[in-house]
Amino acid sequence: MNSQTGLWLIRKLQGSGKSLLKKIGYSLDRDKELSMMHLLRKSLVYILSMATGPFNLMRCNKIGKYPRTRRRPYIENAGRIIIGNDVNINSKNVQTDFVTGHNGLIEIGNDVSINFGVSLVAENWIKLGDRIRLGPYVMIQDTDRHIPGERHKWAEGEPVLIEDDVWLASRVIVLKGAHIGRGSVIAAGSVVTGFIPPYVVAAGMPAKVVRYLKAPEDAINHKRELNSDLHGLNKAVYRRTVKIFRKHFPHINEKIAESVYSFTSIDEWDSTSHMIFIHALEEEFEITFQKADMTRLSNMEKISRLIQKKHDQSELQSKIAGASVYD
Repeated sequence: MNSQTGLWLIRKLQGSGKSLLKKIGYSLDRDKELSMMHLLRKSLVYILSMATGPFNLMRCNKIGKYPRTRRRPYIENAGRIIIGNDVNINSKNVQTDFVTGHNGLIEIGNDVSINFGVSLVAENWIKLGDRIRLGPYVMIQDTDRHIPGERHKWAEGEPVLIEDDVWLASRVIVLKGAHIGRGSVIAAGSVVTGFIPPYVVAAGMPAKVVRYLKAPEDAINHKRELNSDLHGLNKAVYRRTVKIFRKHFPHINEKIAESVYSFTSIDEWDSTSHMIFIHALEEEFEITFQKADMTRLSNMEKISRLIQKKHDQSELQSKIAGASVYD
């Protein structure tokens, strides 16, 4: 009798013209076999979490519609935090943490569920897509936090991208520069350090593909790209870099324009040639290479990656600096 009454209540809520009642109805649907008292209690928790959501997330810069929080997450926001619609953040058992440095940006998409004990730390950029599920104690950070020997200085970060429909099981760690493709599942306790293709199950330390959930053309193409030296490289930046090289050094063997050949392998190459090339790149791309960058400018691929990274950082800083906390 209780089950039939509960099912009647759920159908009534789902058919309601009020969006809030509809949301409650769909939230209760998976518990339709439980008692009426349980369903009423869960409805009350849902309403309270939605009522307290905007207050508990007030330190974020932008909050979408219908945020829900179970107890207050810890938020230390020196940069920028943007939260989408229908985001559910649970801090009931263990507080969830959101931390941004002065250059940090955390972007969370729509219909994202974040379980207790999750930690997001951004000094650069963490972007979560739509319909992502984060299990308990998941840790995502785009930086190593501190520079060795200088514990009060933040280390340089690298963006983290998690595409739509990804599920991270409990205690997964996602480190700087990681990219997880759409629809993938990361097994409990795994450590993600690089690129994970779409629609796969990945596990281990570091996480490796153990099974394909689908065999779409996208996943096959991503798998091929993983075996390529140019995976993740911005091809337009690479082509411009090669063009500048050929313009200033037409007399040097064209082999050097290939991605993996080191400048040290060219007999005609010296420190003067290196500085001419660096200044030409700075002028073309409107960037400035630092002293620490010089050892990384050893071939076309590394140069192109570094140029793209500097452009991404510049774009991120402009985005943060030009945005109002009242957006």
